[in-house]
Amino acid sequence: AIARRRADEALVRREREFEALAAQSPDIIARFDRSFRHLYVNPVIEAVTGLPVDHFIGRSNAELGQPLELTSRWERFLGGVFRTGQPAELDFAFDTPQGRRFFHSRAKPELVEGDIVQTVLCTSRDITELKREEARQRLLADVGAAMVSHLSYREALVEVAHLAVASFCDGCAIDLARADGTLERLTVIDRNPHHVDTINELEARYPSGPDSPSGHSTAFRT
Repeated sequence: AIARRRADEALVRREREFEALAAQSPDIIARFDRSFRHLYVNPVIEAVTGLPVDHFIGRSNAELGQPLELTSRWERFLGGVFRTGQPAELDFAFDTPQGRRFFHSRAKPELVEGDIVQTVLCTSRDITELKREEARQRLLADVGAAMVSHLSYREALVEVAHLAVASFCDGCAIDLARADGTLERLTVIDRNPHHVDTINELEARYPSGPDSPSGHSTAFRT
């Protein structure tokens, strides 16, 4: 009985030490049971989701109302660790109050009685800035390739507009300066083709002169 009490006390002490360390971590740290419910989650989750820790405890991602596709990926991810007893990794995107963020998760099994997986401990790191930098580098490489693959710089710039819309924006317009200081609209690209007609109609109805106080002319002049 004394040995068991000491073992229980040691377990409680280790758990307190773990929670103290997890509370200081910049990463999301969570523990899951075999029903994929949160047994523990550190306070970082509040900054990411805007929801208190208590909102997660005892609930699975499905019960929290997360998107079905993301929930299914997490259940396969955690289920594989429970089934095989082997660590696993997962990259995923999550819509937060601050916008879409990207995370890299590492899950490791926590064993009892030899090789039985009792719980899974998961650490999720925000890799949004890394993803954005990778996207920037890919875009720069694609723009460089476009510039050298066309004999005409006008054709190259049109392709650059397509690359911009495909990479990071909803629409892109490129203007070229004429000798008299006015601007020539080279191209307009938009994810919604109907917007292109609207933009062109507005430009034709309200043309922007070289001394215009707003619009592309101002950006060019200043």
